[in-house]
Amino acid sequence: MKTFAALVVVSLAGLANAQPTQVFYSNFDSGQPAELSGAGGLESVFGFAGAGNTGDTFTGNLWRNDGWSMTTLTLTNLPAHDSVSVGFLLAFIDSWDSTNGSPAPDWFNLDIDGTNFLQLTSANASGNVIYGGDQIYWGGAGWNGSWWDRAFDMGNESLIQNIPHTASSLTLDFYASGGGYQGGIDESFAIDNLDVIVNVVPAPTAAGLVLAGALASLRRRR
Repeated sequence: MKTFAALVVVSLAGLANAQPTQVFYSNFDSGQPAELSGAGGLESVFGFAGAGNTGDTFTGNLWRNDGWSMTTLTLTNLPAHDSVSVGFLLAFIDSWDSTNGSPAPDWFNLDIDGTNFLQLTSANASGNVIYGGDQIYWGGAGWNGSWWDRAFDMGNESLIQNIPHTASSLTLDFYASGGGYQGGIDESFAIDNLDVIVNVVPAPTAAGLVLAGALASLRRRR
């Protein structure tokens, strides 16, 4: 009896495993995605070209925001899921000043469904506080020649991986903020290779429902 119950539990556990499913991806090389709105626009990656990790590098175009308004990705009709993960390449362009720089601070933010998940800074021009993630570029990428630029691969950032989420829609807001942020030709940010993955929960199968019923029956008999 115990052996059979254990087999039922193992089988149900296998059926319940969520499957990672990509619901959005854009490298911006084919234009502006319909799901993207708000501030910013397409520009060449310039000197960032080729920066990144194997299979995930800056190519062609990126999406650059040089203002104070949000760039928003809106996804709808998502499959049933229990969590979401976000990945992208992030560029800090021109004279970003970190929290101990001047004028400061300059922040890059990512909100997911209205909740802030990332608030990062970079010391391109002043200060010494730098985001400690996977830095893939530090040099003159081609915008304002007076400053070097930094870029990071956010694909392994734990704060935006496997976030509990079950709604059928999802909103990502990318924006800059802070008392020292100047925007325009002085400071901006860009994203590339934007990737959204949800962990899809498989629908119950007939076999799974039979096993669930068998387990319930075993429990009633005890």
